[in-house]
Amino acid sequence: PTPPPPPPPPPPVPVATRIEVTPSSVTFHAIGQTQQLTARVFDQNNEVMTSASVIWSSDDAAVATVSPQGLVTAAGAGSTQVTARSGDASAMIPIYVPGMDTDPERVALITLYNAAGGPNWTNNTNWLSEDSLGTWHGITVDEGGRVTRIELANNQLSGTIPPEMEQLEHLAGLSLNGNQLSGSIPPELGRLARLEWLDLGDNQLSGGIPSEFGRLEKLADLVIPSNELTGEIPSELGRLENLTDLNLHGNALTGEMPSELGRLKNLSRLAVGVNQLSGSIPPELGDLENLSALSLGSNEFEGEIPPELGRLARLEWLDITGNPLTGEIPPELGQLKNLSTMHLGGNSLTGKIPPELGQLNNLTTLDLGGNALTGEIPPELGQLENLLVLSVSGSGQRDYLGNVGLTGEIPPELGRLVRLEKLYLNRNQLSGIIPEELGDLEDLQELYLQYNGFTGNVPESLGRLARLKILHLQGNGGLFGVLPSSFTQLMLDELRLEGIGLCLREDDETRDWLQAIPMTDVDFCRGFLTKSAAMLIQATQTLDGSVPLVAGRDALLRVFIASENDATVPMPHVTARFFHDDVEVLTAEMENSDKFITSLLHMGDSEATSNAPIPGSVIQPGLEMVIELGTSGRLPASGRLSVEVVDMPPFHLTVVPFYWMDNPDMGLVSTVQSLSADSDYFNASKDRLPVNEFTVEIRSPVAVSFDPVSSVRTLERVELTRTMDGSSDYYMGIVTRGGGLGRRPGFTTVSELNEAFMAHELGHNLAMGHAPCGGPSFLEVDFPYPDGSIGIWGYDHRNDELVPSSMPDFMSYCGPPDWTSDYSFVKMINRRQILAGEPVFASAHSPSGRSLLVWGGRNEYGELYLEPAFVVDAPPSLPGERGPYRLAAGDAEGNALFDLSFSMGETACGEGESRGFVFAVPVRPDWPGRLEHLELSGPEGFAAMYRGRDRDDGRSTALLLDRYTGELRGVLDDWPGPGSSLQAARRALPEPGLEIVVSTGIPDSSDW
Repeated sequence: PTPPPPPPPPPPVPVATRIEVTPSSVTFHAIGQTQQLTARVFDQNNEVMTSASVIWSSDDAAVATVSPQGLVTAAGAGSTQVTARSGDASAMIPIYVPGMDTDPERVALITLYNAAGGPNWTNNTNWLSEDSLGTWHGITVDEGGRVTRIELANNQLSGTIPPEMEQLEHLAGLSLNGNQLSGSIPPELGRLARLEWLDLGDNQLSGGIPSEFGRLEKLADLVIPSNELTGEIPSELGRLENLTDLNLHGNALTGEMPSELGRLKNLSRLAVGVNQLSGSIPPELGDLENLSALSLGSNEFEGEIPPELGRLARLEWLDITGNPLTGEIPPELGQLKNLSTMHLGGNSLTGKIPPELGQLNNLTTLDLGGNALTGEIPPELGQLENLLVLSVSGSGQRDYLGNVGLTGEIPPELGRLVRLEKLYLNRNQLSGIIPEELGDLEDLQELYLQYNGFTGNVPESLGRLARLKILHLQGNGGLFGVLPSSFTQLMLDELRLEGIGLCLREDDETRDWLQAIPMTDVDFCRGFLTKSAAMLIQATQTLDGSVPLVAGRDALLRVFIASENDATVPMPHVTARFFHDDVEVLTAEMENSDKFITSLLHMGDSEATSNAPIPGSVIQPGLEMVIELGTSGRLPASGRLSVEVVDMPPFHLTVVPFYWMDNPDMGLVSTVQSLSADSDYFNASKDRLPVNEFTVEIRSPVAVSFDPVSSVRTLERVELTRTMDGSSDYYMGIVTRGGGLGRRPGFTTVSELNEAFMAHELGHNLAMGHAPCGGPSFLEVDFPYPDGSIGIWGYDHRNDELVPSSMPDFMSYCGPPDWTSDYSFVKMINRRQILAGEPVFASAHSPSGRSLLVWGGRNEYGELYLEPAFVVDAPPSLPGERGPYRLAAGDAEGNALFDLSFSMGETACGEGESRGFVFAVPVRPDWPGRLEHLELSGPEGFAAMYRGRDRDDGRSTALLLDRYTGELRGVLDDWPGPGSSLQAARRALPEPGLEIVVSTGIPDSSDW
């Protein structure tokens, strides 16, 4: 036998390696004054050693003594050090006791030296010497020898700022920026009445800004950026009427910005960006008539941009980027004639771009990107002749509420921005052709046009942009053609063309050019044909026809005819003949008198193909076709083209409105009950799923005892309803809000009344995971298109238009608009074919017609659970396949009543890794009264219910059944509610004629 492994070694004995002493320095002001020191000892793992002993000692007892407990007592004038020692670790702090006749200013500076690590300063020349204070490094004195300036920036100060600094009564300037000072800012600095500038930036100071600073009447510059300050900005700073520079950038300040800052008439710079300030931007800031720079970016300001900011006539710099601001951009900002930089990006601003911004002739940077702006780009922006950077990129966040972004075409007037270096128009809904005028931007270095709806070819004029380094065009599915040869003259660093139909000619010059570009992503000739071809397309189709057609569903015939050379010639008359069992069933004639053919064909160009609608009656298994191309030949060259057509069973959907019994939304119920299969709410499902016959049944509403948003809890009630109905249909619960979720794979979904949600969740039922766009979980691991797009061109029969390959797949979180990819369509066909070949429920028979309703699952925390079981009149519903979960029932003697093995479908779009099941187990004649326990087990563990050990509070779950039909009309949890009698609970039922079946876990003997 293998010997047992040796025991693990004992943990190492803690050894003192470091000591921290607080305070880090002491300055006494009288003989006999005391100060208690504390020491923390750390071991080799940087853990505090709470029981470590510390030995204290003083280097000079004539100056200060220290007790064994760390109490220091001033004994005489001078300087010394006190040492704390524990084992081999030690720490020393300076002690200073000034003489009775020592200059208070010298005392203050010595205190600063000791508190801020003077011995380690980069330059500490003459400090602590008896020389004049004016000879000490960084100290300036007046004619009377009084300290007026301290300039110790970037000098390796560490430690704290001592409150004794208040003794420097003549101090006009204090600069300690760029060091490692920590601790709080002493409020005593607020007593330096002559102070004119204070710079404590780029340190590690914490705590709040002292309100005492409001007393510094002469202060012109208050500069404390890049620290760790917290709390609110003191409103008292609004008293500093001489203040010209207030810089609090890069701290952790909270609360609202004081409106009192609007009184600072002399203020030239106000910088409070990169904090955690909230509330609205005070309109009083519009009164700062001398303001030249306003930085409010990267905070949590809400509400709208005050139009009063348009009164800041001297403003040159405006930064409000990175806040959750809403509303429109005030047109009053167009009055800021001196403005050179405007950053409004990264907010949630809506509405149109004000054309008044075109009046800002001095503007060099205009950043409006990352908002939710709509409308067109104002051509007036072409008047900004000094502009270097223009960003109107969209947020790129598409959701089911609609894709926000700028629309229309790029104004050709932007070609007048001859000094422009960077242009960001990406992630909008811009359309049309890219204007030739952009080729006039001779200084342009970066051009971002990706993820829009541009069409046509790229203008040859862009090849004249000699300074261009970055060009992003990806995600514009309508772009196609041969990339102009002039582009090979560009010395690019990045070229992104993926997902579009631009083709690069295969020649040595082009290949050498591409190899010289450090970052390229080019799809060579994606979406192009160089020889004639034909396809039948329903929702989507590949060039080789690999997507099967659904029998009975209309299709579009697309015939691509390529010329044998680069010449453009008229498209010939096309005849298509369709056959079943060698019998011609349809002839389609296509006149093309107004069309031309070329040597290079693009999938997205509807004018490049000869098209004909083909009725669903022709689209049947065994379909063959022949395409006659006038004098250009035929497809195929001989024989016939076989078309793969598959039969799909009818798709039956039962829609169930759910409502909250205590606060019912009967308007939603009424709307759902008015629906039919022809309602627009089902269009997306019929277009994107592989279905032909699509039926909809509207079921009676179901009441629940909670707000039925889209949740796993609601989904369980949908499954319960389907099982009680004994239906093989797909069931969809309609709720008021919360989006949607569904079992994957499965037959149940929950959704808002939203056609995009509804189609998406039915896709989960057909085994689809998520396409990788928009940040979803439950990804479809084999999805072939990394950007979550449909990847190839589709066709929208309803609107008779082609769908670009860059369109998001409907199983992503990007859209609408969206469509179905070839991958999704084929996988859903495969799922439906599998289901058509096997029973929905396992075969079972219950002579009594009674079933044991058992339900439960795994919650979002990975815990198994069981819900109260019921004995009901319902047809059997048992698992159709074995799996990792087991549900067993037994009697008091240990005999098994049933033992089920099964799998649980995951909940896509739901909470965590939730799964669930509902079974109706047929009751055997010998079961009544015998059931003692139910046990659910699986990889996550075990859950069980036992007779007599159910809910201790006596409350139960109730099923509300129609007294005459037995139909489920409600599922009420914790019924009756706390403090409610059974009689009162019955009076509160949503409708008369209901029978109530209750359970607290295991059904009672009388329930059988």
